[in-house]
Amino acid sequence: MGFAAISRKAAGRSVLLALCAPGLLLGCETDQDPRSGGFVDGVVNLSTGGYEDYTEERRAEQEAAEEEARLLEARAATIEAERQELDRELESAARELSALQDSLGKLRVKLAATNEAKAAVQARLTEAEARAKQAARRLAQLREEPDYSVVSRQTEVKELKGLISSVALMVDELSE
Repeated sequence: MGFAAISRKAAGRSVLLALCAPGLLLGCETDQDPRSGGFVDGVVNLSTGGYEDYTEERRAEQEAAEEEARLLEARAATIEAERQELDRELESAARELSALQDSLGKLRVKLAATNEAKAAVQARLTEAEARAKQAARRLAQLREEPDYSVVSRQTEVKELKGLISSVALMVDELSE
């Protein structure tokens, strides 16, 4: 055998080895993370699409996280809008209460001027004033309390409005 025959055999083996090497490495356990893999992992992942799979998984995770962030931002905006609406309702209740307190003061002056008030009217007026004071205290508490759940705050505002409505009814009765 001459040198040429040996060279052709060696060249044939080299080509065969080059073609079979990736196939032999496919059976090896590899890491798809390009940051931690070595040469063998790189060759196997390039030939099997492992890096593309890894990249696609990371992209999907990022998109899911971005979507969750968008949903959380939308929910935060909704909660803020609800808080602002409740603040407007509190201010409206404060104006209504102030007007009712003015009416009660006028009734007190009217009652004192006529000096013919009956005990029932006096008791009703006293009760209306007590409820108005209770509503004023509750309004002050709601304004000073730190932020808490929107649902709890809605309930408190609703109860305050109910109390103010009862005072308004009493004022109307006493005004007749």
